[in-house]
Amino acid sequence: WPLFIRNFHISGFDPITYHVLLDWHQGYDVVRHPLLAWMMLPLSWLNTALTHMLGTNCVLYIEAALLTTCGYFSCVLIYRTIHRVIGTTPFVAWLLTALTLSFAYIMLATVVADHFCLSLLMLTLTLYRAGMKMRRGSKFGAAEAITLFTVTAGITLSNGIVVLMA
Repeated sequence: WPLFIRNFHISGFDPITYHVLLDWHQGYDVVRHPLLAWMMLPLSWLNTALTHMLGTNCVLYIEAALLTTCGYFSCVLIYRTIHRVIGTTPFVAWLLTALTLSFAYIMLATVVADHFCLSLLMLTLTLYRAGMKMRRGSKFGAAEAITLFTVTAGITLSNGIVVLMA
């Protein structure tokens, strides 16, 4: 771990998710990420089981699957927000989605073993759900708001503010 952390040089990103999946522990700052390590626990168990069954560590594959899934659904939600909430044509929505995903920070967030891709997914989900509620003239139900707040703020506490504003 010290060798890995010493040679990990992507400014603003920490490979804590990789380490939590590799050898589960409360690796995150609990004040900033109150539930994130607990959210990673099932994936850590999966890695442990696969490691024992296959004889090789599968943390990179599990992390890649997690980031790919979160990145894909973030892309879908960005497109739907632009198309359905804002009301653009499908072509313009695809162009704006491609533009959004071409930003360097977004590209990095989808490939670096950190929590930013999870935050991207939850924040785009919040934006989409709030936009659809606004279009319909309705409000979040208590259960949906509490669940969305708990999961989003559990990843990063500052994300909870976005949910509260929505």
